Amino acid sequence: VLYLHQKDKPYIIEEAAVVDGYVPGQKVEFTMTQENGLDNPAKVEFVNKPTAIELTKTDSYDEQPMAVGFKVVGADGKATKFTKLESGEYRCSAEGEEVIHTGEDGKLKVMYLPLGNAPYSFEEAEKPAGYGIAEPVKAELKDENTYEKPLLVAVKNTPLALELFK
Repeated sequence: VLYLHQKDKPYIIEEAAVVDGYVPGQKVEFTMTQENGLDNPAKVEFVNKPTAIELTKTDSYDEQPMAVGFKVVGADGKATKFTKLESGEYRCSAEGEEVIHTGEDGKLKVMYLPLGNAPYSFEEAEKPAGYGIAEPVKAELKDENTYEKPLLVAVKNTPLALELFK
């Protein structure tokens, strides 16, 4: 409970620190009125949203989705660990796995990545049959990249080819 003594005057509350894996909350403006007292306090709600990145993996020739394993490496050079949720999405966690996989639709979504360890690099951990390893793709996670509006990252692989001449 916060006691504010000036009534009918606007106040702004802003988070001073953000928990890792979440985007900063919005500033919330409110006004105390004569009706706000111990029996009827003004209520202010903060909603913290997790960070999110959605990766799509496709064949560069025909745009077909590809199921492939990736490592997500932070700016500190360490691979991030994830736990797979029932929804098929991945949550950043200390006890998880370093290699995560796109689904048959070629997509994966990672959530709760700390903003302070960006940029992140998506690196193929497995060589897809008939393809070379794709170059790592950097992802610069920002404040607006939430579950509802994830940062979109695309990784494309070019099939290996051989041309014979006789």
